[in-house]
Amino acid sequence: MLKLQEPDRIELNSALHLGGLSPSLAVLTQAVKKIDIPIICMVRPRGAGFCYNELEKEVMFEDAKNFLRSRSKRFSFLVS
Repeated sequence: MLKLQEPDRIELNSALHLGGLSPSLAVLTQAVKKIDIPIICMVRPRGAGFCYNELEKEVMFEDAKNFLRSRSKRFSFLVS
């Protein structure tokens, strides 16, 4: 018999067709209200690779701070 497991976390992102981008704060706020498991937010400002300039890195750090303030438990990002 197949036994389904309950998820123990969710990774929240947007624009899956671009490989996943940072979700909006509004989406995170609604998810926190409705989901009782930890939420991991993707931190990625744009598609087209993982090499970022200094301004994009500043935006990523600001997004990460805002996600943590909005009760995201963790975040994920890739950089080259």
